[in-house]
Amino acid sequence: MATPPADGVAVQVGLHFGIATKLSRYCAHLVVCAPTLLPGHHYDTQRKFDAAAVEATTFLETAASKYEAVKQLTVPNETKKIFESGLKLGKQLEVMEEGLRWKVMADFWAEMMLYLAPSDNVQEHIERLAQGGEFITHLWALLSHAGILKREEHPVEEAKKWLHPACWSCLKQQ
Repeated sequence: MATPPADGVAVQVGLHFGIATKLSRYCAHLVVCAPTLLPGHHYDTQRKFDAAAVEATTFLETAASKYEAVKQLTVPNETKKIFESGLKLGKQLEVMEEGLRWKVMADFWAEMMLYLAPSDNVQEHIERLAQGGEFITHLWALLSHAGILKREEHPVEEAKKWLHPACWSCLKQQ
């Protein structure tokens, strides 16, 4: 019989869960509602989002339960579509111990926010700050003030330095 985690462990898992889900949802909000604050051209962001939405809808359109349908899907070894890549990563995360899984995802989304924040679109951020600003705009302002104006030139090499080893092994297989 498995013993329940100590209260401190459950609190940590809950904290990591909260961070991961809030930041991932916030990034989804940015993709849909404020793509001009993200790296690259906002048209490219919208195209990728639309492609992923069409793929997910196509995969799941006849399913009574989306969750059960995703659990039943098999992922090809070599993924060619955005939805397949997400499904593959999700299945890799699913086999991790729950506490580690949420820690990896919380760390990933926190680092993702720091990756996304530096921006060439200064005018857009200034306009957003005048209206109270998005969270990412406040991060942009703090990073700019600290002299961090650009992303790393070699993001994969840089990612190796800060990604949790378990997360890095999942991503290497992609």
